[in-house]
Amino acid sequence: KADIKGFFNDVCRTVENVVKNVNGEYQSVEIKHGKNVDLGIKQAEILEGRFFEVYCYKCLSIGFIRVWLEKGLYIKKSWISVDVDEILETLWFKE
Repeated sequence: KADIKGFFNDVCRTVENVVKNVNGEYQSVEIKHGKNVDLGIKQAEILEGRFFEVYCYKCLSIGFIRVWLEKGLYIKKSWISVDVDEILETLWFKE
């Protein structure tokens, strides 16, 4: 079985190495536990996670990156979820 925890840490390090080189500001938050609920039904346990918020001064955008290590309740396996969103037009950069 592959070392999913080690791979999770590698993904988080890679994301942090990218965001720390953005011309701007970033925050990094560690998630110790949580749950994934879909339509009111708990689907998975979040075993660990990282959340990054990135303010790119050059692009005038905000990025959100989420990395979760999850364990399914109905699907009996663990996986890594990565989600990236960017807001291109935000009041944060308005004068």
